Amino acid sequence: MYDLEDDLGEANDVLGDKPEVLAKMQGLAEAMRERLGDNFQKVKGTERREAGRLSGGALTSCQRKSPVRALL
Repeated sequence: MYDLEDDLGEANDVLGDKPEVLAKMQGLAEAMRERLGDNFQKVKGTERREAGRLSGGALTSCQRKSPVRALL
């Protein structure tokens, strides 16, 4: 982790100096992982839906108008 205001060349890792920043970043990452999922860690995600569908299963406007849809 680098302080880009004072170290544009990223020469000094400040990770050990800023444990509170690291903890905050990890908390934000975990919250997003819970919402969006993470295939690597096998977390499904609470806000994932099938591609092209809205919650409740309705097709998105792009899907309804798609010429490919007519082939299905």
